[in-house]
Amino acid sequence: MLPGILASMIARRARPRFTVRLEVPRAESLRAWGAVAADFERSLAEQVSPVVSEARVESETRRGPDSVRVRIAVTAGAADVGQAAVIAWDVFRTAAGEDIAA
Repeated sequence: MLPGILASMIARRARPRFTVRLEVPRAESLRAWGAVAADFERSLAEQVSPVVSEARVESETRRGPDSVRVRIAVTAGAADVGQAAVIAWDVFRTAAGEDIAA
């Protein structure tokens, strides 16, 4: 090390990471979901950031002729599980965009 140069490192405790799974019913057929699924998944993936390390569709389950249950998984750094749930819900709402009612 050169004289007069102080080298130091700040150690920070990493934020805990939580994976939140949301299951959301979609009030349309599996075929209608298939038409918008790729855009929804792309929108989820675009939300990866320093706080959100993963956002993806985990499963799609048909529930009768006019309903599909979509499960998403969001992994987020948060102080507690409640804050992680709020982050996951915001990720979902952003991905759903104008289609939130469906």
